[in-house]
Amino acid sequence: MPTCQAIQATTSTTPLPASIQQVIQQFADIFNEPTHLPHSRVCFDHKISLRAGTETFNLRPYRYSIVQKNIIDQLVQDMMEQGIIQHSSSPFASPTVLVRKKDGSWRLCVDRSLSAREDAIKLLIFHLLRAQNRMKQQADKHRSDRQFSVGDYVFLKLHPYKQHFMRKTQFHKLLPKYYGPFKVVDKMGAAAYQLELPKDAAIHNVFHVSQLKVCHDPTAAIVHNIPGFMSQPPTRVPERILERKMVKRGRVAATKVLVQWKDTPPDMAT
Repeated sequence: MPTCQAIQATTSTTPLPASIQQVIQQFADIFNEPTHLPHSRVCFDHKISLRAGTETFNLRPYRYSIVQKNIIDQLVQDMMEQGIIQHSSSPFASPTVLVRKKDGSWRLCVDRSLSAREDAIKLLIFHLLRAQNRMKQQADKHRSDRQFSVGDYVFLKLHPYKQHFMRKTQFHKLLPKYYGPFKVVDKMGAAAYQLELPKDAAIHNVFHVSQLKVCHDPTAAIVHNIPGFMSQPPTRVPERILERKMVKRGRVAATKVLVQWKDTPPDMAT
């Protein structure tokens, strides 16, 4: 299929010789850029003389028979339906979508800038998916599949509540963070459970599965001192001293005691 292409002409920036510039300036009225068609002349006129009574031709440069024209129209329609060609929005040339190579295969031809943009987007998606998979692998290392049944006993973790020392200390990792055990009375969906809490507990009895830990020994020491209000830390009242020992604080000897707090078992002493 023949196509037309537009070529933009550029003017030369090479300076003209002085002799030519002098001639152009001398006959400036002749070398002016025309703004209209030349006037009609008696001796010679700029036109193509036609025979009397004839009309101009308005025919295609290539004429086909009816059979060939129908075949061409059918081929064009099939190629448009298959996406090989498409309607052109350019007044100069028809866009080519697919080009047949020597080996008989078809190759998609698109704009280079569009192709580069698609490659950049594919590269970004690849790196994003790889980073997401890496983050998921690291997060899954600290996760476990927890499922409980009605009647099981679990420990309850109340963040940010944990056992507090009366004196200031910077080591809090080994402090107890779980309360209970408590009995599971109902399963709320796939990730929440309802627990049987003490009557004096002022918190809701439905918790996410991530806040629970299985209790293998329901007869273990029970810790029911759940905070009454989530915005206030629990009040610690010493009950008795279980053990006493001498420790060295720098060059000064100090006494360290093991205190059992009120409403807590001895194994929760600090």
